[in-house]
Formats: sequence, C-alpha cells, structure tokens
Amino acid sequence: HAYGDARATHTFEAGLIATALSGGVTTALKYASGRARPSLAAGLSSRQFEPFGGDMSFPSGHAAVAFSLAGTIGYHYPGWVGRTAMLGACFTGFARVYNFHHWTSDVVFAAMLSTATAHCVSRMNLAAAHGDLTFEPYFGPNAQGLALRKRF
Repeated sequence: HAYGDARATHTFEAGLIATALSGGVTTALKYASGRARPSLAAGLSSRQFEPFGGDMSFPSGHAAVAFSLAGTIGYHYPGWVGRTAMLGACFTGFARVYNFHHWTSDVVFAAMLSTATAHCVSRMNLAAAHGDLTFEPYFGPNAQGLALRKRF
C-alpha cells in the first residue's frame, strides 16, 4: 500500500484502470465516428459524421481522462475532495468547448462514459480487494494490460 494508506492505493489502481478503459473506448469511438472539430468544421453542423474519415472530435479524450480521474477520486474520497476533483474535470470540459476543440456533446458523452466507468471500476476493485480476487494493472517486459488475479 502507498505508505500504508490502503484508500490511496485503491484510488490509484482504480484511477489507472478506469482511465485506461475510458481511453480505449474513447479512442475507438474517435476513429469510428469521424466527427470534425468545431474549429475545422467550416459550415458543418455538429450532426455531421464521416465514419473512419480521419476527423476525431467525438468523444473528448481530455474530458475522458479528467472525468475518469475525478470519478475515481470522488468515489474513494466523497465530500469536498471529490467535489473539487469533479469541478476540475468540469473546467477541463468547458475549456475544450470554449476553445472550439470539441462540441458540447463530445464532452458530455465523455463525462458520462468516464464517470460511470470510474465508479464501476472503483466498486469492483474495492470489493475484490476484500476477497481473494483482484483486478489490477499489469506491466510486464513485453506486455501491459489488466490482470485478474485469483489467490488460492
């Protein structure tokens, strides 16, 4: 545990996993949706998509990371710490829209996806930590990923 703090360790592990999962889904959706950014969409509407066309506005990757981390922190540290993290994520999303990098729906979708992912991962990781089944990041010499470990 991080300096003997089990809650901080669980928050770190869940945040890493939630960010990786949200990031993977977000990246796949970016390629598949083909939505142009507002700054590049001269005369286009937010409803125009060209799947696999190279444009990658939907959903917002910055918002996905921010809300994954904020959702994880909020799950493990309810109260002012969690609310402050979520406020920071909201500012990140607002900045992406304000600076014409994303449509509002890009940020809202990323926020919903990532917050839900963070809560699910946090809940599963915390429950697993109290049993003999754990869900944790894996970093090996030739591979990285998520590992499900069963203790016998």
